[in-house]
Amino acid sequence: MFSRAKSIIESTESNLLGFKAKKGYLNLFQRLFVYPFMFLKMGFENITRPIAVWLFILFIMFFIISLFSQYLAISPEVYVLLINISLWVVLFSLSFSTPSSYCFYEITDKTINSTLEILNENKIDSVDRIDSLESNIDMISERIEDRGKFYKWLIGLVWGGLLLYINFQFRLANLSATQPNDSFIADIIEKSFYVASFTSVALILMMSYIRASKILVANLKYACIQHKSLLKSA
Repeated sequence: MFSRAKSIIESTESNLLGFKAKKGYLNLFQRLFVYPFMFLKMGFENITRPIAVWLFILFIMFFIISLFSQYLAISPEVYVLLINISLWVVLFSLSFSTPSSYCFYEITDKTINSTLEILNENKIDSVDRIDSLESNIDMISERIEDRGKFYKWLIGLVWGGLLLYINFQFRLANLSATQPNDSFIADIIEKSFYVASFTSVALILMMSYIRASKILVANLKYACIQHKSLLKSA
């Protein structure tokens, strides 16, 4: 079952990223150098798409408010109030959107049907085999979560190292009885900026990777549930 599970996951990855699962050196090159970028892209788009939609709605709201303020002679205070209300409405709607709008990770009938074809190609033709596959998927999901935790610890260690460095520099300045000058402060700010930039990018990449991995796992699980239902009703 292990080899089948590995083949199914590889094929599902290829399908979600828009590639065909084929053996050979070209496929190996794609998996090593192309898939990681496409995988991150898929996760990033899934995270940012709802934000982009709400930003567009916010833009429309601002446009309408601007038109009304011109034709109805709305005072600046009311105009600012309406802008603030629009911002809070969009923020509230984005933060507390209903589960049906995000819990399916934008998985569609098309992706589920494609995964069902992959299951059939790998002879997952009984409920017992589906159960075995689901057990393999659960183990893979745990491994993905472990990697996500590692990335979080790595980002935390970088910030911890920066704080230790700043503390050490101030202690040295204390011991030498010298007041921190502009050059000292500028050096601290510069290093903090570099660390903040690095961790921001790393955080975005980590979130994109985790989201793409959840899309993969959820797609497999939904397909297994669907396949099991079809087998039981046959």
